[in-house]
Parts: sequence; structure tokens; C-alpha cells
Amino acid sequence: MTVRTMKCFGLLCLLFGVGSLFVTPGVVMGSGDFQQKYIQGKLLLKQKLYADAIRGLEPLRQTSQGQHHFGLHYYLGIAHYYRGDIRQALDYLHTAWSLATKPRHRKSIKRARGRIAALFGRFQVTRHLASGSIHRLRLQLRTTEIFRHPHRVRVYQMVQKRWSTQGMLLDGKPIYLPKGTYSLHISKPQCFSMGLTKNGVIQTQMELRSQLSLALQAKASCPCTRGRVLRIVQQKHVCACPSGRMWSRSKQACLALETRSRITPPVLKPKPVKGPSPWVWVSLASVAVLTGGALAIHFLVLEPQNRKEPATISGRLWKGPQ
Repeated sequence: MTVRTMKCFGLLCLLFGVGSLFVTPGVVMGSGDFQQKYIQGKLLLKQKLYADAIRGLEPLRQTSQGQHHFGLHYYLGIAHYYRGDIRQALDYLHTAWSLATKPRHRKSIKRARGRIAALFGRFQVTRHLASGSIHRLRLQLRTTEIFRHPHRVRVYQMVQKRWSTQGMLLDGKPIYLPKGTYSLHISKPQCFSMGLTKNGVIQTQMELRSQLSLALQAKASCPCTRGRVLRIVQQKHVCACPSGRMWSRSKQACLALETRSRITPPVLKPKPVKGPSPWVWVSLASVAVLTGGALAIHFLVLEPQNRKEPATISGRLWKGPQ
């Protein structure tokens, strides 16, 4: 191996070692850089820029200093709490508790946990379905009481919107909701084939105090109405009329085929042809009377005055044959 080759090989090893510092979990960062980024994250949290604070503090956990840093995990838990991710906040606070070395650290964690326990309850859905049959459950969540605490309102609105649009991720992990009473319905068409149960009974109302667990089973939670029955069409559950019946749009119900055949369309009577208006005949009679009167006056009065007397015939008249 030549000297030039050995230099190139050494340079590549050096570059690989430097690059690995930025991708491996145990990255060694200068204490000055770590402290600067840590302070920046705390300032963003103080300014209520929780998403920016999480983006600034989260990469520090990959450093060797951050893995054992109490304050980093504590403030990440607080930021996630205000962002509405209560489960992630509790995970960070749990790690911070194991890293706490001072009584005031544990006191701060207890205060944060107590605040969460007073406002939120643990809700979990266990899946009792075939594996891989469904990954997200569309839920319509409605509170039946008025929330006063602003953070409870914020978390409720976030969860409600996510469940109705994206669905609830069925990963077996708990969800933390504001304590209270709710109405809970699975959206169509999922409700035709599954339902949330407790002790085998379909649940559409729930009361969350500290914790609650419901089972997702292959049991219909919404009925087919107006005479329709549940059928499987192209591997989808739909409501359709039973055999011998057909859906009527006008009646909005399933009608028997014989009944539909007896329903004859209404007979349309021809519209009567209207004659001319009586005033037309009156007008024509008036014109006829006026015209006749004018002609009579002309022939009786004017015509004799205009007629000339015959001329005197002179000369010998022809007497005919002798």
C-alpha cells in the first residue's frame, strides 16, 4: 500500500468518525453548545411557543449530556402537556423523575403530575378483532357537559377533530381525555360491523373519571332503519332491502315488489281546448252589423242619386221580320 493510499484511507476514516457523531445516540456536544440550545428551548417555552420549543429541545436528547439531563426531560414534558399530548408529557415526566437528584426537582414533577391527574383521565380501547382488520377507528366524540378549564377545552377539541377526520389509532396505548361524560359513536360504515362494549354490552355513553377501558368487538353498534337489513357487498357492510323488496325513494322505505307493481302512474287528463273568447264573437257581430248597415245606406240612398237617365233613342226601329 502506497503512502498516498494510506493517507486517503486515513482521511476517509476520519470523515466517517466525525459524521457518526451526528447520527449516533451518544453524540458528544460541546457543553457551551448544549447549554445555549437548552436555554433557547426554555425561552421558547416561556413565550408559549410550545411546538418550537419541542423542535429545539428534542434533538438534545440524542446527545450524551441530554440522556442524563433532568431539566431537558422535565421541560419537554411541560411543552408536550401544553401541546395537548398528555401521554407523551407523562412519559417525559417519568424519565425526569428517575433523573431527579434534588428534592425541588421531585416537587416540581409531583406538581405537574397532580395537575394532569386533576384534569384528565385515562381512556383505552382494547381490540378484540382479527389482527390487521382495522388500524384506525372513526369516532364521533361529544361532551355532554361544559368544560370551564381552557386546557381541557383545548385538548378536547384537538382529540375530537383528530378522531372524526383521521380516526383513533388502535395501537393499544391509552389516550388521556378531560374528565367528564361523553357520547361516543362509531361512524358509518364501521358501526355496521363493530362496536365499543363493556361486559359485552354496546356503549354509546361513557363517564371518565380516573380511567376507563372499552373493548372493540365485531358487534354492530348502529342499526339499519326503514326495513333494511345488514348485508355484505364486495366485502363491505351496507344496509339494503331484504329479498322480495325494493327501496322506494319517494316513500324512503323498503316496499314489496307486488305493491310497487300495483302502483300505477296517475292518468293525465288532456287539457280541454278552449274556444275563442265570447268577446271575439261580439266583436265580429258588431263588425258585420256595421258593414251591413253601410252597404244598405249605399244602395238605398247614394246609388239612385248617382244613376243617370237613359238617352233618347233616335232613328227607325227594327220591327223584325214582316
